[in-house]
Amino acid sequence: MLRLSPAVLVALLAGCTSAVPGAPAPEPDGVQARWWTWAASSPNSRNPVTDDTGEFCAVDQPADLWFVAGTFGGAVERTCEVPADRELVGPVVNHTADTADTADACAGTAENAYGEVTLDGRPQDVRRLGPDRITFRGTEDNAVTGEQGTFRTYACGLWVRIPPLSPGEHDLLIDGRSDGFRTTAHYRLIVRVPSL
Repeated sequence: MLRLSPAVLVALLAGCTSAVPGAPAPEPDGVQARWWTWAASSPNSRNPVTDDTGEFCAVDQPADLWFVAGTFGGAVERTCEVPADRELVGPVVNHTADTADTADACAGTAENAYGEVTLDGRPQDVRRLGPDRITFRGTEDNAVTGEQGTFRTYACGLWVRIPPLSPGEHDLLIDGRSDGFRTTAHYRLIVRVPSL
């Protein structure tokens, strides 16, 4: 049984950019399904979304992107080491809906959402995605579904994509709000050139 609730409004990035109003953008490269699989791939004890410090930032990261995550509500401060060759991708606020009927509610929630993302004090573009029909996988005792399995749902939200960062330290702030829910993730990113 899929255990997604209003608390599953997950805000990934906190910073300073307002969401672009209007029709949702098409989902690029299946990023919503990939992110939900990433978020549901780790048990609560080492999950990057429930992580308060950044200790688990690198858990289950894909080889071509670097996912960032907000919280299930509230604010966190995380320090993470990130490879210099990875694009940063994540939701500012995101949501899922179980059926086509509730996909309209998903879209309505995303439409009422607001998010800002700043990188080193500079506003980043935030895009509205979905609702898109996705399939994602989860492991036992994960923070998203609570159980192992494959789940089919509709996903929507506000998302940010940031090109690979230069080596050194960077400050990423993601702030997302929707229907009384708020999430803030402040990242201190230490970007390292991959070793050969």
